[in-house]
Amino acid sequence: MNRRSPIVRTIALLSLGFLAASPMLAQESGAPCQSGRSVLEAMHSAYAGTWYHTLTFVQRTIVERATRTDTSTWYESLKGPALLRIDTGDPAIGNGILYTADSSVSMRRDTVARRSAGGNEFLPLIMGVYLQPIDSTIRQLKSFGFDLNRCVETKWQGRDVAVVGTESATDSVSPQFWIDRGNWVVLRMRGTVGGGGRIDVTTGGYQKAGKGWLATQVVIRTPTITQHEDYRLWTVDRDLPDAFFDPAHWATIPHWLTTIPAAGAGCGPIAAEVCWFRASAEYRALTLQVYRDAGDHLAELARGKSRNGWAVILDADETVLDNSEYQQRLVVSGRPFSDSTWALWVNQHAAGAVPGAVDFIRRVQTMGGRVAIVTNRAESLCDATRQNLATLSVHPDLLLCQPGVEIDKNPRFERIARGTAVSGIGPLVVVAWIGDNIQDFPNLHQSVRDTPAALDSFGRRFFLLPNPMYGSWQQ
Repeated sequence: MNRRSPIVRTIALLSLGFLAASPMLAQESGAPCQSGRSVLEAMHSAYAGTWYHTLTFVQRTIVERATRTDTSTWYESLKGPALLRIDTGDPAIGNGILYTADSSVSMRRDTVARRSAGGNEFLPLIMGVYLQPIDSTIRQLKSFGFDLNRCVETKWQGRDVAVVGTESATDSVSPQFWIDRGNWVVLRMRGTVGGGGRIDVTTGGYQKAGKGWLATQVVIRTPTITQHEDYRLWTVDRDLPDAFFDPAHWATIPHWLTTIPAAGAGCGPIAAEVCWFRASAEYRALTLQVYRDAGDHLAELARGKSRNGWAVILDADETVLDNSEYQQRLVVSGRPFSDSTWALWVNQHAAGAVPGAVDFIRRVQTMGGRVAIVTNRAESLCDATRQNLATLSVHPDLLLCQPGVEIDKNPRFERIARGTAVSGIGPLVVVAWIGDNIQDFPNLHQSVRDTPAALDSFGRRFFLLPNPMYGSWQQ
């Protein structure tokens, strides 16, 4: 990771999400602003024993500069009292930064790119103050230059506010944090960045998060950059092991973005169809049932066929390869399917096996049949697909990806039957097809739902797997 300018680095330090209670629901406490310590003690007392210990959320980041505007999606994870992980993009890429209150580690493609002694000045205020002894919070804040002996009371946007770090609310230079004296949470930060430029951070869009609150909209202003942050799909008190925040385990601890929901835990931010595919017992039972049924028909279907003279054709995605993790990433990030994110996923060779598929394929090959996988993955992704299959101990005799714009699989089915699909493999009698889309079967399309006779081969030669996530039914 390239070294960043002081302003950009400061923005990265700030773009954590300011956790705050809803000002509209504040209960006036009347505590005087005697000192920074008294403000911190009031914050601690207001939520002692009730504030959540972990928080995760998806952040949409928009950075406006004079010449361009950049938009990106980050994935942020906090664990009290002072651990923060920011994945700056798809966690599978391995880029991001780890913070404590007194250190930071930049990660580039799963390896440490830079270590710094400076930590994140907001960790003590958004988590630590509620979860750790006051003296620990004071020690951390002093190291960032906040003068806790200076404090002033003022009104801001109709709220009573304690401003710590200055004796004048018009002071925009001294490091200072603004605390809502009703809910005792951070509402604003003012100070300077590299080169003496001023910075002003404000929050809004408050939503409840556990027994605390989350400001879901943050604006960071400097002389050269305005950064807008919007937070969504937040979860509190998720189980996050300390190793998740350890650079040595950056790439080895599963990220919550890709974690399969635990049985009975609910889907949370994951779309119901993706959650069902990834977490339900019914999905696993159905795929095993389909593959066992297909396997039980093999002896009859292959009777009288010569060894290596017959074949079964399977689709790849959601038939042999389980790409539900990719679908989950799209849902959580709020992004639509794109060729670029799909290519990134395929080249990671990370898809698992659909339950029952590996045993079925092994059974076909043991019985003397050929296995042909016909997929509409692009030819450019065929090698990566073959490598992913190999990680699952699946070695098809034929792997036919989409040639050019030929979406229709029927010409490839015909080439397999004629023996012109792959050099060295002659004509094959195709005895069965397995897929998750009606178009994975010869000459079928969505209109057959109104023609029952067209479905007669299902359960005999055609075997259909469930896929509620996507398919030609959407068109």
